[in-house]
Amino acid sequence: AAACYITLATTSLDLQRSEEGKMHLLDATKLLDRIPEGDAISLRVRELRVRLLTNLALAERRLGNNQEAKSYYQSA
Repeated sequence: AAACYITLATTSLDLQRSEEGKMHLLDATKLLDRIPEGDAISLRVRELRVRLLTNLALAERRLGNNQEAKSYYQSA
Protein backbone atom coordinates (compact mmCIF):
# COMPACT_ATOMS: atom_id res chain seq x y z
CA ALA A 1 0.00 0.00 0.00
CA ALA A 2 2.86 2.39 0.78
CA ALA A 3 4.31 1.84 -2.69
CA CYS A 4 0.92 2.77 -4.17
CA TYR A 5 0.86 5.99 -2.16
CA ILE A 6 4.36 6.80 -3.42
CA THR A 7 3.23 6.20 -7.01
CA LEU A 8 0.19 8.43 -6.50
CA ALA A 9 2.47 11.08 -5.04
CA THR A 10 4.86 10.90 -7.97
CA THR A 11 1.96 11.32 -10.38
CA SER A 12 0.65 14.27 -8.39
CA LEU A 13 4.08 15.91 -8.36
CA ASP A 14 4.42 15.41 -12.12
CA LEU A 15 1.05 17.14 -12.55
CA GLN A 16 2.27 20.09 -10.44
CA ARG A 17 -0.09 19.15 -7.57
CA SER A 18 2.57 19.33 -4.88
CA GLU A 19 0.25 19.61 -1.88
CA GLU A 20 -1.63 16.48 -2.98
CA GLY A 21 1.64 14.66 -3.57
CA LYS A 22 2.86 15.60 -0.11
CA MET A 23 -0.36 14.23 1.41
CA HIS A 24 0.14 10.85 -0.32
CA LEU A 25 3.76 10.70 0.86
CA LEU A 26 2.78 11.42 4.45
CA ASP A 27 0.19 8.62 4.23
CA ALA A 28 2.92 6.27 3.01
CA THR A 29 5.14 7.33 5.91
CA LYS A 30 2.43 6.38 8.40
CA LEU A 31 2.22 2.90 6.90
CA LEU A 32 5.98 2.35 6.79
CA ASP A 33 6.37 3.52 10.37
CA ARG A 34 4.17 0.62 11.50
CA ILE A 35 6.63 -2.03 10.22
CA PRO A 36 9.16 -3.18 12.85
CA GLU A 37 12.83 -2.62 11.98
CA GLY A 38 13.68 -6.30 12.51
CA ASP A 39 11.01 -7.45 10.08
CA ALA A 40 12.13 -9.61 7.15
CA ILE A 41 11.12 -6.90 4.70
CA SER A 42 12.99 -4.11 6.47
CA LEU A 43 15.46 -3.66 3.57
CA ARG A 44 12.60 -3.05 1.15
CA VAL A 45 11.04 -0.66 3.65
CA ARG A 46 14.29 1.31 3.88
CA GLU A 47 14.42 1.53 0.06
CA LEU A 48 10.84 2.80 -0.03
CA ARG A 49 11.62 5.29 2.73
CA VAL A 50 14.48 6.78 0.63
CA ARG A 51 12.11 7.19 -2.34
CA LEU A 52 9.49 8.68 -0.07
CA LEU A 53 11.84 11.18 1.59
CA THR A 54 13.27 12.25 -1.78
CA ASN A 55 9.78 12.85 -3.12
CA LEU A 56 8.78 14.74 0.03
CA ALA A 57 11.80 16.97 -0.50
CA LEU A 58 10.70 17.60 -4.07
CA ALA A 59 7.15 18.44 -2.93
CA GLU A 60 8.42 20.84 -0.28
CA ARG A 61 10.78 22.50 -2.76
CA ARG A 62 7.94 23.02 -5.22
CA LEU A 63 5.84 24.49 -2.40
CA GLY A 64 8.67 26.93 -1.66
CA ASN A 65 9.64 25.29 1.65
CA ASN A 66 13.37 25.03 1.05
CA GLN A 67 14.38 24.32 4.68
CA GLU A 68 11.93 21.42 4.89
CA ALA A 69 13.14 20.14 1.52
CA LYS A 70 16.75 20.23 2.68
CA SER A 71 15.82 18.32 5.83
CA TYR A 72 14.09 15.57 3.84
CA TYR A 73 17.02 15.31 1.42
CA GLN A 74 19.42 14.94 4.34
CA SER A 75 17.24 12.26 5.94
CA ALA A 76 17.12 10.31 2.69
